[in-house]
Amino acid sequence: TIPGVTDRSYMTNSSHVPVYYDISAYDKIRIEAPYHALENAGHIAYIEMDGDPSKNVKAFEKVVRAMHDADMGYFSINHPVDRDPVCGYTGLIENECPHCHRKETAFGTMTVPRMKD
Repeated sequence: TIPGVTDRSYMTNSSHVPVYYDISAYDKIRIEAPYHALENAGHIAYIEMDGDPSKNVKAFEKVVRAMHDADMGYFSINHPVDRDPVCGYTGLIENECPHCHRKETAFGTMTVPRMKD
């Protein structure tokens, strides 16, 4: 066992900065970008953003431009988006839909069959 490496429940299979690192989007881009030119069998960079990107389009565009300018070949920005299944509101929903004021009171579970079973 290598402490901090193989004793983790998740290991990356690519040139990603590990998901458990607390790092800014720009530092992550700076670290990961040089590997894209070396990975000719495929690569992607993911940036996690908080909040609704439509509320701060300039910040969203700044991150996209930074990834482009760093010569990243393929990238994605993940951000939270909720959709109310009753009224169709799309945006961030905390405890109550800001459009129809519906509250989610129960969470269902779903069983997905295994492919090999």
